[in-house]
Amino acid sequence: MQLFIVTDVKLYREGLAQALERADRFRVAGTASCISHLDADMQDCGVVRWAIDVQILAPTAGSAINVDNCDDVLLEVYAIGAQPLTLTWTWQADQMGCAPFTMTTSCPPLNIVCTVQPPPDTYYSFWHSCGPPEPPCIGTGKIEVQLTDSLNQTDTDEVAVSVVRNPH
Repeated sequence: MQLFIVTDVKLYREGLAQALERADRFRVAGTASCISHLDADMQDCGVVRWAIDVQILAPTAGSAINVDNCDDVLLEVYAIGAQPLTLTWTWQADQMGCAPFTMTTSCPPLNIVCTVQPPPDTYYSFWHSCGPPEPPCIGTGKIEVQLTDSLNQTDTDEVAVSVVRNPH
């Protein structure tokens, strides 16, 4: 079994590495003093990078979000990577000249805490579609989520949705 040891205590880090190297079942691939050095140190030692993946579970493709109804839109993703993870949601209309709109999200209502439920590493939050602020453009487009992990690895996923208004 290949191991990578991370601890800020040098004596403990080196002692643990030596002890584990003596055991026939383990090979110490490397050590690091903190998580921020982990990615570079792991690559230098030939260790595969952490897996990172994000998949939007809700809203589903073809959904319509009505900003006049002030829909609370469930934003649900499956996300894995080196903890902690940061999720950034944006709406991008298909029409020309409409800049991406960063969606301000919140925890679910009813005092349910925004959290990861491992497994299956599912994150829930809500977007209050009538703002503030409101999306600058409506029509067909996409909602995109960008996942960034503590090693600054990123992954994105998108789903085609429509943002609409009530006809007047």
